[in-house]
Amino acid sequence: MNKLQQLFQKKPNNLLSIFFTAGYPQLEDTIPLIQYLCKSSVDFIEIGFPFSDPLADGPTIQATNYQAIQNGMTLSLLFKQLSSLPPISTPLILMGYLNPILQMGIPQFLHNCSQNQIDAIIIPDLPFDYYEKYFQKTMSEYNICSVFLVTPSTPPDRLNQIKQFTTGFVYVVSDNSITGKNIDFQKQKKYLENLQQCLEGVPKIIGFGIKDPLSFQTACQFANGAIIGSAFLNHLKNHKISLELVQNFIQSIRL
Repeated sequence: MNKLQQLFQKKPNNLLSIFFTAGYPQLEDTIPLIQYLCKSSVDFIEIGFPFSDPLADGPTIQATNYQAIQNGMTLSLLFKQLSSLPPISTPLILMGYLNPILQMGIPQFLHNCSQNQIDAIIIPDLPFDYYEKYFQKTMSEYNICSVFLVTPSTPPDRLNQIKQFTTGFVYVVSDNSITGKNIDFQKQKKYLENLQQCLEGVPKIIGFGIKDPLSFQTACQFANGAIIGSAFLNHLKNHKISLELVQNFIQSIRL
């Protein structure tokens, strides 16, 4: 059992996760941001490694991917940065698309994750058969959790597969849209309630459109917690990274 699984046992409700793009706003901001988020008592941290074509992401995260790449961020550099991170108790999730992983090589990527405090991996465009063949065994050996995404259009047979393969949590995409969009939870109520039944016993975290105390609290009514990404990245934009800046944002969500 790794730190993420222990977290869900210890604190099953009202979990707050923050997503940020590695290498944004500045190339060397990755480690300070992790440390500031830990000091701000977020429950777990999701680090996105940039990709040139992040299809599921809205304008804000796309812009941060572009800026991070322009800054010089690569997957290899991210692991080099993470190797300097002192041991932390907050679970770390690594999120990104399959192409950069294939360029690095799956065995090397998973080894690097195991050596750098990564507790779970989210790869939105990873097919199940590819996961079974190339990822599942090694991730289990390294004690790295799998996280899969569901959307309002996910068919029942895929939901069953997601329940079967998930060892971390299910990332519940709140709406058939891109990140950063406003979400009407009342319109999604039936979908979210259905997931509670279909995925009973599996931790669920809602993402896409969580941006303030109300959307966070509403999401927590249907899941174990929520992930905030675009709103946090907008908060960082045009500011010098500091502990106070990060703490102010976290406090504004947990009113």
